[in-house]
Amino acid sequence: MNPTQTQWYTITDSRAAAFLVSAEHSQYFVPFLDRECTVKQLSTEIPCTPLQAYRAVELMEDLGLIAVVRKQSRRGKPIKVYRSVAPALFVPFKHAPHNSFQDMMLSRDNIWRDLLFHSLMTQFTEVADEARQELGLRFVRDGGVPYVVQAVGSGENGRPGLVAHFRQPEAPAIRDDWRILKLTAEQAKELQQEFAALLDRYSKQQEGREYICRVALAPYKEP
Repeated sequence: MNPTQTQWYTITDSRAAAFLVSAEHSQYFVPFLDRECTVKQLSTEIPCTPLQAYRAVELMEDLGLIAVVRKQSRRGKPIKVYRSVAPALFVPFKHAPHNSFQDMMLSRDNIWRDLLFHSLMTQFTEVADEARQELGLRFVRDGGVPYVVQAVGSGENGRPGLVAHFRQPEAPAIRDDWRILKLTAEQAKELQQEFAALLDRYSKQQEGREYICRVALAPYKEP
């Protein structure tokens, strides 16, 4: 869907902007985005307690993010049905708290990085346990070039390092790599598009176990 110009609503209120750029708070808003939702539905979808849902709805209505669109009749007090004030919203970061964009990016990155790190460490530990050897670093010079290699045990038993181990056909599919590449603008764009096509190809897969995958590319700039 690509909403038309008249369907967009730009947030200029600083309180509303602060609410929406917070991942913790915006999760309460998303169920109402261009869709009808009640307090009870919200408490089921998040999930959260009925009291948390009620307070979130009360706050969002006060901030002008959602509004009552109808009421469902029932015995006693009718049920209020809410919906976002517009089908699509835009929140300029200039109206949000200072560093909101950076904080949001870091928060998102930290969540995924922690998941990836936990998954990697689980695999590394399982390999070490199966081999009954210790995880560690190997310092070795090969062909005049020094290498520092993450490994299970020393190299005296001929066992490959962790990266080489996971390249083997029978090993789980693992890759954890950071590097700086020298690319022309055309090559960088080509690589970006190849990444997108590759991920799109495998994202359609419905069978098999879940894998966490990270792909990132940016012009290098020292901090």
